[in-house]
Amino acid sequence: MIGDEIAGGCKNVYIENCRISSGEIRNIFNLKTSTLRGGTIENIYIRNVEAANCKEAILKIDLNHTEASECAADESTSTNQSASIKNIYLDNVNCSQSEYGLWISGRDNPRQLNNISLENCNFEGVKKGENHIEGTFSDIFFRKSKINDKPAIL
Repeated sequence: MIGDEIAGGCKNVYIENCRISSGEIRNIFNLKTSTLRGGTIENIYIRNVEAANCKEAILKIDLNHTEASECAADESTSTNQSASIKNIYLDNVNCSQSEYGLWISGRDNPRQLNNISLENCNFEGVKKGENHIEGTFSDIFFRKSKINDKPAIL
């Protein structure tokens, strides 16, 4: 998981050559931030990952993580920064069972969520259709990737 209390941001993370076998994992990769706290998550590179299963999604991206009611009533907790998640690259990531391939909760500004690329990924046993997408985004690509043995699309 990258996020939660991410007001300072996170960038240039590399994850590779992992085997994940626990069925107790909610999401294989979980990236989250909110406009209440600000913070940019960018330049995340993930490759060569084998996952047995997860409860929700292989990749979850959430720009709506913190609800206003969850923050202290004091307005000073808000950073008034624009949160964003961009430049996320998955290559050769495989999972045998999940509810969704991607689970994305974006905002109304496509610049806050952009340049997400999945290449050579294979997600099997995806139970609730392919992806759960809400909000707007720009430049999300599937290249040579499959969900339930069909070409992955948004």
